[in-house]
Amino acid sequence: MRLLRLVWLWMAMGLAAFADSVTLTKVVQSPWIIDDAGVLKSETTLTIENKQSRPFDAWVKISVPGKVDYIEALGSLVAGENAKVVYVAELNKDGDDVTFTLFDNSAGTGA
Repeated sequence: MRLLRLVWLWMAMGLAAFADSVTLTKVVQSPWIIDDAGVLKSETTLTIENKQSRPFDAWVKISVPGKVDYIEALGSLVAGENAKVVYVAELNKDGDDVTFTLFDNSAGTGA
């Protein structure tokens, strides 16, 4: 298993006001690996702080160098702290940057 070097979250929400109210506060890579149709992925927990008073559905785009970007559904992010498990494609080399980008839509579009 290669270790993640993380590039912190670049917010891309449909409304600019959301960018200041949702923050990725912690990323923890576990030792667990899955085989996703021939692509090895490590289980990773994202801790996301939603400072809004209302929940919203969220998706995360995961960008790994040398791999095709992909989007995973996170489900609803309630007000407060949320821990969500995602699966990060195996890195080509230790220390590769991984970027997580949050969206409020499954198409990964927005500001």
